[in-house]
Amino acid sequence: MDVYWKANAYIEIPEPFFDMPLLPAKLYITLLLFVKEGKEDIFQTYEEKVLPILGRYEGELIYRIRAQADSFLHLGYEMPYEIHLLSFASLADFERFKQDDERKAYAYLFQESVRETILIEGIKRL
Repeated sequence: MDVYWKANAYIEIPEPFFDMPLLPAKLYITLLLFVKEGKEDIFQTYEEKVLPILGRYEGELIYRIRAQADSFLHLGYEMPYEIHLLSFASLADFERFKQDDERKAYAYLFQESVRETILIEGIKRL
């Protein structure tokens, strides 16, 4: 099983990658969430409203981890408040989820409570 990762940055892709046949691929999203101090309850409200919407778009919350300092073997950056691993049947499903009107209606909760995110996209060739 090959997994290819792409961060929100330009990266060099090894030449053999382009020789791979285009196969169906499941999308995986790892999201590191850095919540503003004192805004954890607002973030929790956002999560309660938005996470149930995932299923409408073939999305699934696989892991939702509340980070603890003693869980890290190495911490080369600030510790996130939560780490999420999500999956979607396709990139198109993820894009439709991002455009969901109900999800967008709660965006103010996210903006009020989250100061930084790191999103890592990966695919699993089926």
